[in-house]
Amino acid sequence: MLAIVGGTGVGFAGTASALTYDGVAPASSSCWASRAVVKTANIMAGTTQLGYIQLWYSSSCRTTWGRVVTLNA
Repeated sequence: MLAIVGGTGVGFAGTASALTYDGVAPASSSCWASRAVVKTANIMAGTTQLGYIQLWYSSSCRTTWGRVVTLNA
């Protein structure tokens, strides 16, 4: 059984302009300069942590992206 623990509960104000950045690698865009991790949740299989997932937000671009990190067993 695989479970992702946590909820977002994250809200952002303003108008989104994310469409411009669809399909663009965040690190190769101007969005990278104002990036911040706003939420992290563990990825679990029972009591074993397999990794974690992060929600990133760029205040200058008003866009979000996700990152999944796996842990070596």
